Amino acid sequence: MKNKPGDGAECKTALRAAGALYARVGTATQRACTIANVVELLSVDNSTDVITFRQKPVMACDFAALMARWAGEIAGPVIASYMEAQLQSIATRPGIICRQRVGGAQTKIREHAKRNTF
Repeated sequence: MKNKPGDGAECKTALRAAGALYARVGTATQRACTIANVVELLSVDNSTDVITFRQKPVMACDFAALMARWAGEIAGPVIASYMEAQLQSIATRPGIICRQRVGGAQTKIREHAKRNTF
């Protein structure tokens, strides 16, 4: 799989392959920020357990696919191995934060605004 799945059927395939349960949002707009192909990430089933995202983060589909893979393939197994307990949930920020980087109106829009991070 590529590092960054595309925004159409390829991204949905990547989400399914990661075991992600998600709600399709479509396009999200907040102030000056518009993000296409947005999903709400609900949980990841990595075949040994289900990891929920408590705040149901809304993010770009390609980032959600990467986040789901990380949770199911890395975070869940590492926690299970080191803590002798299953990872049950991950806390995140809940939604789009449309604002510039530090420095005011002349700076670029933050990556949070694009939902490429949380």
